[in-house]
Amino acid sequence: NAVACPNGEDMSRDCFWARQRVDYQIVYILHYIGLAWNFAHWVMDGAQLWFWAKALSHQKPLSLVATGVVMRRFLYSGILWLAVLL
Repeated sequence: NAVACPNGEDMSRDCFWARQRVDYQIVYILHYIGLAWNFAHWVMDGAQLWFWAKALSHQKPLSLVATGVVMRRFLYSGILWLAVLL
């Protein structure tokens, strides 16, 4: 649970870093990393769904955004992490 901030404020950077417990800070930050990961998945998968459906219907391997670069095991995860960090 969050510790109450002074002067009735909801949450500022100063309150977050100076008054909140470390476990609250970790969960709060991981929450936004998870949100960014999900958003990156929605955007990047949404851009590729048509191309993936077309490739699968022709029994071809999946490629990255219709570039011809074949999706390998960790390639897409690495790209998603890059999108999350940016």
